[in-house]
Amino acid sequence: MSTGIDTTQNCTAHASALRAAGYDFIGRYLSRSTWKLIGAAEASALRAAGLNLVLVYEDGPTAPSYFSFGRGQIDAQRAATQAALLGAQDATCIYFAVDYDASLADVNGCIGDYFKGVSAGLAGVAGTGGTTAAVPHYLVGAYGSGRTCRALQQTGAAQYTWLAQSSGWAGYDPVGSWSIVQGMPVAVAGVSGDPNKADAAYGAVAP
Repeated sequence: MSTGIDTTQNCTAHASALRAAGYDFIGRYLSRSTWKLIGAAEASALRAAGLNLVLVYEDGPTAPSYFSFGRGQIDAQRAATQAALLGAQDATCIYFAVDYDASLADVNGCIGDYFKGVSAGLAGVAGTGGTTAAVPHYLVGAYGSGRTCRALQQTGAAQYTWLAQSSGWAGYDPVGSWSIVQGMPVAVAGVSGDPNKADAAYGAVAP
């Protein structure tokens, strides 16, 4: 089992301490919000310390109004471009967050449409890059409730799943077949965030 922590905090100065504390991976953000966006220098520091890097895209996906096919395309294109700048390899997973207890109607409707847009957006940008290096082909992950993750996994819209810590959300089952399971907030080695466990492959950027 692999142990990780996800955080909005820049972990550059804490990378070695986190690895020494027994952590295997760090979850960090891709976003249009610069305050939580991981940069190339931080990604390099994490990898140099022997830490895997899990990438999650999140802007504010907390209500059905956020989700649509077009928004999925835009988010995916931005996420892939940002991931490429970090050196994320081909077949790395980018998790896309659904940060509320989505109803079944939402999952089958606007959220399903959003993830179709994500797939289209990733496919559209892969291999391009202009004067920069080509954007690799990335896989799709979903972060959210058990209901959300399970449905997207069953339809093939998400290849990896990350169960949110919110035990009151529909379908919560911490021993289910998720790629990553999130726990309640902790502070360790100077970093505040959420602990995570992963039993098998979880699509990280390797050191």
